[in-house]
This record gives sequence, C-alpha cells and structure tokens, in this order.
Amino acid sequence: MGKTLKLGVILLLVCAVSAGVLSSVYSVTSKIIGARKAEEQARSMQIVLPQATDFNALSPEEVARFTADPKFAEIDAIYTGAANGQVLGIVARVRPAGYGGPITMLVGIGADMTVKGLQVMSHSETPGLGSEITNKSWQEQFIGKGASGPLAVNKDGGEITAISSATISSRAVVRGVNAARELARTSGILGGGSR
Repeated sequence: MGKTLKLGVILLLVCAVSAGVLSSVYSVTSKIIGARKAEEQARSMQIVLPQATDFNALSPEEVARFTADPKFAEIDAIYTGAANGQVLGIVARVRPAGYGGPITMLVGIGADMTVKGLQVMSHSETPGLGSEITNKSWQEQFIGKGASGPLAVNKDGGEITAISSATISSRAVVRGVNAARELARTSGILGGGSR
C-alpha cells in the first residue's frame, strides 16, 4: 500500500469518526435546544399576555389565510391566549425588517384591543443603538395603546418616542406592533372583525 493511499485512508477514517461524533452530539443537543426555545417562547407569551394561562397556536393554514394580506406579511405565527376557557387575547409573532435584519418579537393584544405586552425574542440591531429595542422602559410606551389607528414614531408625527440614532429599528418595532393590532382588530379571532 502506497504512503499516499495509506494517509488517505487514515484521513477518511478520522473524518468518518468525526462526522459520526458530530452527528451524535447534534441529535442530542438539538432536542434540548428545541425544548429550551419552546420554554422561552412560553415564558414570553406569558409576559406579553399576562392574564392568559393557556396558549394555542392557530394552524399554519389559518395563519396563511391571514398573512395572505400584505399588511400582515410580517406575522408568522398567531396564538390565542385564554384562561378558564375564555379567550383573553392573541399573541402574534412578527418579524419586521430592522436595520440589521429581521426583528423577531411577540406582541400581546387583549380582547379589549389594547397592547398588553411586547417581547423582542431576537434581533441583529446595532449594539448600543438599535439593540435598545429590548429595553423594557422603551417598550412600555406601547402598553395600553388601542387599535384605533396606526402608531408611529415621533419623527413621523406619532406618539412613540424613537430611540436616538435608531429610527429604523424603532420604526420596525412600530410596524410589527401595528400589524398585530390590525390583525386583532380585523381578523375576527377576538370577536367582531371583518373576516
């Protein structure tokens, strides 16, 4: 057996063993990571719609029916929140485009059509600027806002104070909240609505 062939076989064996180990580690850790993400989302839903104790996802077909409308294109999941069998609101997972990429967040809308909570799940915004969208004190200005008309940042004549030097990120969050508010108002999920 030539020296080159022998080295090739050894390299092949090392690669095969490494791939097997990597595959095994992935199969074990992917389940753990998935479970942790589900737990984090459940905790976040409880934060954005605190009075609800049970959350049920709408089917992909139902979500697709709503998101076929371009104004809801940034919504990729919808949950009803209930307690004691009574629907108290919805939680919409929205992904508006921010400055650094998509911002994944949950928005809770109560049956009274007001914003109950907002939780940024992930983002790629600029640290120290756009990343301030995760600041609870900034998010609190959305709480209690009704569905009477679209929200806007103050630079656009609205009442939401934009984060200094991060207007694009601020506008993205406002767009996501507006999409959730409009969905709650028009979908009929919470009663009434046009669908």
